[in-house]
Amino acid sequence: MKKKILQLQSSSGFYGAENMLAQLALALQGSAYTPVIGVINNAGDPHLELIDFAERHGIERRIFPCRSVLDRSTIRDLHDYISAEEISLVQTHGYKSDFYAVAATRGTKAARLGTCHPWIVNSGRGRFYAAVDRRILRRFHHLAAVSDSVHADLLRAGLPAGKITIIPNGIDIRPFRRIVDRGMILQGYGLAPESRVIGCVGRLDPEKGQHLLLEACSRLLMEDERLVLLLAGTGSLASALKSEAQRLGIAGRVLFPGFVEAVPELLAVLDLFVMPSWTEGAPMALLEAMAAGCAIVATRVGQIPDMLEEGKAGLLVTPGDRTGMEEAVRMLCQNRRMADEFGRAAAQKAAAEYSAETMAGRYRRLYDQLIASPPAA
Repeated sequence: MKKKILQLQSSSGFYGAENMLAQLALALQGSAYTPVIGVINNAGDPHLELIDFAERHGIERRIFPCRSVLDRSTIRDLHDYISAEEISLVQTHGYKSDFYAVAATRGTKAARLGTCHPWIVNSGRGRFYAAVDRRILRRFHHLAAVSDSVHADLLRAGLPAGKITIIPNGIDIRPFRRIVDRGMILQGYGLAPESRVIGCVGRLDPEKGQHLLLEACSRLLMEDERLVLLLAGTGSLASALKSEAQRLGIAGRVLFPGFVEAVPELLAVLDLFVMPSWTEGAPMALLEAMAAGCAIVATRVGQIPDMLEEGKAGLLVTPGDRTGMEEAVRMLCQNRRMADEFGRAAAQKAAAEYSAETMAGRYRRLYDQLIASPPAA
């Protein structure tokens, strides 16, 4: 009999952590474990993109309504579902799902596995939630860190090394290997066939560094009329970034398409992918760019140096270094041979080490251990 794994998240959209959860659930299908995608749906900010994803792909799913920060009825709903469905393990993704999983699994046989993505601590609220999460995570049977840097954060928080396993994120490589009509996709974005596109995919939030990218690319866009900057995503800085592009005099050369569902098609038309983040773990957006064979410029944070083999599969710059980023972007825009070499190396690295199948295999081995004999939490 297959064992059920409840993948639980309180989502604010479809970003890196949601993508990782979705890729893991897909890769678990057909294995000894049945994935269930569970979303704690916040009444004040409802987001059911993960549920929509699960429905499209035939994955079992469940919505747990939540009307406040601490909703006892949500805990009861979760507890009753875990008991009735005989959930073998609850795997969480984020501080809110961490709390509700601990509260709801009391009195059940379900093991608790916390998937640890980077804490977002660029505000007082973020720092408070991270501090609370550090205490909650002590109640888990085991933790999976998505990168070396997240693992180091957990150790600094006093969590025992024996309870932590590093499991890098992975993606389904296949959609990024399809041949697409570049001209047609460019036309869909209102761009001419000769356009050369610098792109960034991610939340438009402070820690992602798009302000820096605008500044770094402003002179290049003015020098080469073929160049276009495309900032895909949604977030708190969308209006501010558009105003910044206006101030820099490049508003007509910067596209803000919002949330893009067809990411493989978008990446297929990029001449260069840039990730200017201040903090990351093992970013899914970077993995997708690697799988697509993009030339890449990224900041030296989190797991990125390892993912890009310390500059062998892309250029690395110091976070916040506007001049260094401009020079790296200029180098790859002007040297197509170098850009192609980096793209091939990135694609090979993604296929060899960061596939969804590899990630799911590592999690399955962890499930085997935890379900057979969960350690004390």
